[in-house]
Amino acid sequence: MAEDDGPGTSNSTAANVLTGLGEDDIQVNVYEGGLKSWECSVDLVKVLLRDDIYSSRLFGAGAKHIVELGAGTALPTMALFQLAVTRQAQSTRFTVSDYNFDVLRLVSIPNILLSWAIAASEGHWQAESDLEITSELLERFQTDLRRRDITVDAISGAWGSPFIDALTDRPDPATRLVVASETIYSPASLDSFAEVLLGALGGAEDYTALVAAKRVYFGVGGGVAEFVRALESRGGAARQVAEEAAQGVSRVVLEIAAGRQLTRRRQEGL
Repeated sequence: MAEDDGPGTSNSTAANVLTGLGEDDIQVNVYEGGLKSWECSVDLVKVLLRDDIYSSRLFGAGAKHIVELGAGTALPTMALFQLAVTRQAQSTRFTVSDYNFDVLRLVSIPNILLSWAIAASEGHWQAESDLEITSELLERFQTDLRRRDITVDAISGAWGSPFIDALTDRPDPATRLVVASETIYSPASLDSFAEVLLGALGGAEDYTALVAAKRVYFGVGGGVAEFVRALESRGGAARQVAEEAAQGVSRVVLEIAAGRQLTRRRQEGL
């Protein structure tokens, strides 16, 4: 995956993609589909809200780090962010990442702001209404997050070692939950994605990753079997925790394990 050059460049998403929005789901080395909400992101939200074993990581003791890889519209992050606000979670860092800087700027971060407005309004603002983004609103947003000890940061660019360094640039949190959806469609990026996933987990027992994907991506060559092989070749493992049967190609959610977490899973026979 080549890196988006950021704002103000010839490779900027805003310049090259938004003007033709709707013509292409993906433009190789330019745009990776982040302006569209994909089916698997909805599947992932269902698992996060259904299985308290994952969402409860927001409410335990110690610092928490929620990471979404290939965030795009960031539906899973939006769901977890609303939970963090409504359930008074403390000491929580949210990181959203996407190949394209402009996707983060125009979609991912604004959607987190919307999530906060819904959760913090206590019924005074409805999601169906327009939200006017004013300096006063942004100040309230920032003040409220400081009060709750919630931080939000964003990373754009290609997966690889520098990406892992950016994710792990602070003292290790007590828990880390990494989520991703529709990120394994390209065979060319499977190795780097597996590397980033395992690097984010770091072998810690209380770190978890969930990946939602179609079993097969026709026409592009990626899929679950290819991803699992890339993962296992690096000492990781995956187990299915949910499946959505659909006409044509089914969709699954995988839980990823590495290091001590993988050892414990084997001991428990999972």
